[in-house]
Amino acid sequence: MFNTLIDYIPYGFFAGVLTLVLAMILQPIARFIGLMDSPGGRKKHAGNIPLIGGICLYITFATTFFAASKTIP
Repeated sequence: MFNTLIDYIPYGFFAGVLTLVLAMILQPIARFIGLMDSPGGRKKHAGNIPLIGGICLYITFATTFFAASKTIP
C-alpha cells in the first residue's frame, strides 16, 4: 500500500523538535570544548558562534530515518 504525505507529517515535526532540542543541549558543550567560530576577516557576526548546526542536522536525519524505516513499511 502506498503511503500518503500525511503519514510523514509526524516525522517532520519530530525532526524539527529534535533539532531544536539538540541545539540547546549542544551549545554549552560546544562552548566548553571550544567548538566556536570567531569573527574576523570575511566573518561579520558580532560574537563567537557555536559550530553545532551540522552535528544537529546529522543526528536528526539519522534518528528520523531510523525511526521512519522501523514504523513505515
